[in-house]
Amino acid sequence: MKHAPRWPTSLAVVVVLGVQLTLPERVALGPTWLVPAVQAVLLAPLIVANPIRLKNRHPFLGVLALTVAYVILGTNLGRLVHLVVLIGRGQLFSPGTLILAALVVLVVNVVGMAVLFWELDRGGPEARDPLHDDIHLEDPDLQFPQDTMDPTDPPWRPEFLDYLFVAFTATTAFSPTDTMPLSRSFKVLFMLAAVTSMTTIAVIAARAVNLV
Repeated sequence: MKHAPRWPTSLAVVVVLGVQLTLPERVALGPTWLVPAVQAVLLAPLIVANPIRLKNRHPFLGVLALTVAYVILGTNLGRLVHLVVLIGRGQLFSPGTLILAALVVLVVNVVGMAVLFWELDRGGPEARDPLHDDIHLEDPDLQFPQDTMDPTDPPWRPEFLDYLFVAFTATTAFSPTDTMPLSRSFKVLFMLAAVTSMTTIAVIAARAVNLV
C-alpha cells in the first residue's frame, strides 16, 4: 500500500497561482504578481516536503498547508469585495475584464475551498492516510455517500478529487448535493463558498452582461 497522493492538491494550487496572473492590476489588489508570489512562497515547502505522496508528517507542514488555503480564500474574498466597491462607485470596466475577473474569483473559490476541506476533514490528509492508521481520526466533517455503504477492506478514503467535487457543487448549486457537511465549521464554509459564488454571479457577471 502506498501513501495517499499529495500532488493533485499542489497542482490545483499552482493552477490557481497562474489563473490569478491573468487579472488586470486594478482588480488584483496591487501588482498582478504580488499575491501569487506570496502564495507560491508558502506553497514551495509543501511541494519540497511531499512532492508526490504524503510521507513527511511534521505538524508545521499541516499549519503551513492551512495557511496557504486561508491566504488563497482571504485574498480572493478581498478581491471580490474590492471589485464590487469599484463597480458600486461607477468605475468603468470592459465586459471582457468583468467576465475574466468573475471567472478567476469563481475558480479560486472552488479550489481554495477544496484545499481547505482536504486539509481539515477528520484531522487532515495525514490522519486519513492509509499508512498512518496510528493517528486517531477525528469525527468526520463531511459525510460522503461511500460512508453510508457497507464497510470495505481496506476502508474507503476520500482523496483530493472528492473534495474538489464537493467544493464545485457547493459553489455552483449553492447547497450540498450528495455530500453533507456535519460539523458547524464546515456548514459555515459551505455558506461562505455559496455567498462568494452568488455575489460574483449576481454583481460582476450580471454587470458584464448588461454592458454587452
